[in-house]
Formats: sequence, structure tokens, C-alpha cells
Amino acid sequence: MIRLLLPLALASAAASGVPALCRRLRPATAARLLALTIGALLVATGATAVAISLAYVSLHPWLGDSLQWCHDALGVHHPPPTLVGLASLAATALLSHRMITVARMWRRDAGTDGDHIHVVDSDRPLAYAQPGQRGGIVITTTMFDVLSPAERRAVLAHEQAHLRHRHDRYLALAATIDSPPTRPLTRCLRAALERWADEDAATSTGDRTTVATAIARAALAATPEPAPTLAATGGDVPGRVSALLHPPTIAARYDITAAAAAAIIVSVTATQLHHLIAAIDTSAWCP
Repeated sequence: MIRLLLPLALASAAASGVPALCRRLRPATAARLLALTIGALLVATGATAVAISLAYVSLHPWLGDSLQWCHDALGVHHPPPTLVGLASLAATALLSHRMITVARMWRRDAGTDGDHIHVVDSDRPLAYAQPGQRGGIVITTTMFDVLSPAERRAVLAHEQAHLRHRHDRYLALAATIDSPPTRPLTRCLRAALERWADEDAATSTGDRTTVATAIARAALAATPEPAPTLAATGGDVPGRVSALLHPPTIAARYDITAAAAAAIIVSVTATQLHHLIAAIDTSAWCP
């Protein structure tokens, strides 16, 4: 059992160092590395939990022979330890619930008009991108009035970057695995997505100062209530403004390090899946 779970433990250990590395990367590179890390953990953890849960449930005495086909297919003849089996069942149930919840929320909030800008009459200052392939941009009249014409263009360019790069998919992935152990990863991913959109807006408008001013003004005008996902006022606004006004020099060695980290994470995840297949074939659950 320890041999089976060792690659998963190594993947988790490798993932824990990714947030510190991502702070030194370009926002787009950081977001992609974080999404890869979260996706790898989701696949490795989910596959492990499901496999152990099936082995535990199919050989549990109170089920009798009702799942004979299951443990015959798995090739196992002894259930894993009770504590491990129960933990795997809980993890499988929680992950399934999270996936269903995220899918429902995504469908509920998805846009239907496709890359349109909707000006909504509201006293709440908001600007955000709707998720989905046909997502649009929503900006309220209050936010519209707060910003100058140049700042409006900057905010709209920020939201268009979210739509163009389908950042809603990144957020859906993060929401699926969001839990205390993975929160540093999901928090860094959200910050990287906002910085990615900021940099795109700065490139499209050609004015980093205006983008920084627009973000700061929009954040000051926003209400303390939680903003929708992919909102211009989300994340660490002071940090985002500082990054726009004082762009750091990105060393090439950090991109090389990121590529190496991605290779390690993918390799360890593949090893975990290989061990699961080997466990099924060789009855690795047996004590």
C-alpha cells in the first residue's frame, strides 16, 4: 500500500513548491503551470481514491457477492485497510460532489450571447466576464460612470482577455479541487489569471499606467461584497497595480525551472497511474 501511494505523495510534495516558483514567472506561464499541477493532482488523487474505494467496497463482508464482478475485474482478493478504505470513499464522494457543484455553477453563470458587452443599470459598481464559449462582458452603469473613457477601454480589454484565453476553464478546474491542502495552488492560480489579463490589457491599450489606474479606481469604487469570478476588481489589487507600474525582469532560468517542474509533475502522475494499473493486475492490495 505504501508503494502504491508513494508517487501520489511525491506529486503532492512537488506541487507544494509550485506557488513560490510561479511568483517569479510570467503570469501566463504561471497560470498554465498551476493549471497543469492542479489537473495532475486531480487525476492522480481521483484515480487512486476510486480504485481503493472499489477494492474496499467490492470485498466488504456486508455486500456479500453482489459486487463479485467488480473485484474479479480489479483482480484483488483482500480489501485494503479499513481506515484507508473509508478515507478513499470519503475522498471519492467529496470529489464527485465538487465536480457536480462546479458544473452546475458554470452552467448557471455561463453567457449566451458571445463576446457582447452588456451595460446593466445597477447601483453596484461591477465589471466582469461571463464564463463559457459564448461568454460576454457585463459592466454596470455605476462602474461605467466611475471610469474615464480610457479607463473603460482598459477594463474592457482586461475582461476580453479573460474571454479570449478561456480563463473560466482554469477557474472551474481550481474550484473542483479547492480544499485547505490545495488552497495555496488555487489562490495563486486566481492571482495569475488576473495578472495575465492585466498584461494583455496593457499590451492591447499600450498604456500600463492607464490599466493600473483603471484597476485601482474600479477596486476603490467596488462594494465590499464578493465580486463575481473573472472580475476586474478581483485578487490582490495593490499587487496587480504595483506589477503594472513596476514590471519585473523575468529571468530565463525561471522559465527553464518551470518547464522542469512541469515535466516532474507529469512524470510522477504518470507513475501513479502506472502503479494503479499494476496494482489491479497483481493484486497489490493484498497484505
